[in-house]
Amino acid sequence: MKFLKTKLDGAFIIEPEKSEDERGLFSNVWNKKFFQKNNLNIHITEFNMVFNKKKGTIRGLHFQSAPYEGAKLVRCTRGRIWDVVLDLRPDSKTFKEWYGVELTSDNYKGNYVPEGCAHGYQTLVDNSEVFYINSQDYNPDFEKAIDSIPMKRFGTVEEFASAAIFLVSDQASYITGVSLPVDGGWIKGI
Repeated sequence: MKFLKTKLDGAFIIEPEKSEDERGLFSNVWNKKFFQKNNLNIHITEFNMVFNKKKGTIRGLHFQSAPYEGAKLVRCTRGRIWDVVLDLRPDSKTFKEWYGVELTSDNYKGNYVPEGCAHGYQTLVDNSEVFYINSQDYNPDFEKAIDSIPMKRFGTVEEFASAAIFLVSDQASYITGVSLPVDGGWIKGI
C-alpha cells in the first residue's frame, strides 16, 4: 500500500499494491498497521455505499462538526468520480485549500479524508458507486454541508470547490459552529 501525500495536511491518496495472476488480482485496501504508521485514524465505525444513476451527479461537500468530526477512506467501486477534499481546519497550514483526485473502479485508488475536512464528489459516468469507511458514526444533528444545488451553475465539482472557498472566508464563522453570514442558504445544518 502506497500512501501518497497531498497538498493538504493529513490527507492521502492511497494506491494499493496489486498481486495479479491469470485469475485476476488481490490487494490489501485496509491495514491497521500501515494506517497507524502514517498517523491516520484507525477507528472504524461505519461502512457506507452510495449508488449514483447519472453522470454529473454532485454529492457534497459534507462534514460533521465537533465532537463528531471523522475521517473517511473513499473508494469508487463502480464507474468513475472526481473526488474533492476541502480543508476546514482553522489551525491547519492548509486551511481553505482543496485538492481533487479521480477515483475509478479500474485504478483502485482510495482517498483518505482527515477529520475537519469537507468531502464531496462528482460522478464522471452513469451508474457510479462509491464506498466509504468512516471513523465516526453519522450524527444528523452535527452534519454540515455546502449545498450543491445553487452551485450547480458552476458546472464541475472543481469550480464548486473553488466557490466553496469563498464560503470559508474569514468572515464565515460556521467552522466553529457559531453562525453563518452567508446568504442563499448554501450552508446547511448550521
